[in-house]
Amino acid sequence: MRQLVLNIAPEVAELLGSEDAILAAFDAAELGFVCTACGQPGTLTATDRASVVAYLPDHGRGAPVVRYAHEHCQASELLTVDTPVGDDPGSVWPAQAWLRPDDDDPAAVVLIGPRLAALRVTDGGETIDRITAGLLGVGFELLDGLDGPMPNVEGLAVRLGLGDRVSVVDGDDCPLWDGPLVLPPGWTEAATTTGRVGVVVASGLNLLDVERDHLADLHDATGRGAAVAATAQLLTDD
Repeated sequence: MRQLVLNIAPEVAELLGSEDAILAAFDAAELGFVCTACGQPGTLTATDRASVVAYLPDHGRGAPVVRYAHEHCQASELLTVDTPVGDDPGSVWPAQAWLRPDDDDPAAVVLIGPRLAALRVTDGGETIDRITAGLLGVGFELLDGLDGPMPNVEGLAVRLGLGDRVSVVDGDDCPLWDGPLVLPPGWTEAATTTGRVGVVVASGLNLLDVERDHLADLHDATGRGAAVAATAQLLTDD
């Protein structure tokens, strides 16, 4: 039986900080990634090796960002960079529109599956996902199932624009996610009728892989406490 080979440099392992964080890196790479070097998709398999590349943005003052690369594209390393680590938000933060049954409130949902890991280890040795923790800090709550409730978060809004462009913005009108989405039949009607749109952010999803059952993956994520949700006000561009 061939083993998975994920290259993790000692300084990257030290940054990850715990066995749980390293195992999470393996899980994420197996689900699939966009290579930080060449921009092409990749998956960690028994025949395809990968590397963990960690960035320290803003001269090391920013929160660490973990990415992945094909082994032949880039070695595992810890890089301090001058600017924020930027990528196509559609590849690093892929999203899809999800329509829940009519009796679920809200029915229209934007589902976001970040393809990056921003982990830290607390003084007590617990591994924390910075993205999830940050959203919980502003009013998101853990999603307890596919039909679970989503709390209202003041200032959170979803704007519908031309060409099925969807923007999720905070109270300062700063985008949390922005891009075109394929809206399933009934999604826009459900959103405009109620004026409410759910926003779900879940780790451990690969929305770039069209062969996967994304709702089954989301169900698994809710069981791991890896999905957070909130309800946003709908804004429309006339």
